[in-house]
Amino acid sequence: MQRYYISHPFTGDEKKNLAEAEKIRSSLKKVYPDICFINPLGMFGDEDTDYCTALADAMELLAACDAIILCPGWEDSCGCRAEKAFALRNGIRIMHLGEKLEQEEAY
Repeated sequence: MQRYYISHPFTGDEKKNLAEAEKIRSSLKKVYPDICFINPLGMFGDEDTDYCTALADAMELLAACDAIILCPGWEDSCGCRAEKAFALRNGIRIMHLGEKLEQEEAY
């Protein structure tokens, strides 16, 4: 099963961003049940986690993924830009939310 990493901004309105990222993950999974969508915000995004530690853990997870999906607002997020750079450096497929993943429309 392929693994797709969801890169969504976190800081600013953390509670809203956590909810949006999970909604995106859930919606994508309904359309593409044979792909494992990973929401790192749901795993590492809490007020008790050090930002640098969370980003390092997220990069470890991204390294095991087949693709990264950049969500709206990624350009303004240091974390999302770092994730994209990591994907570029490591040959991970880069996509934007709304692109076709297989044969159907995403989200």
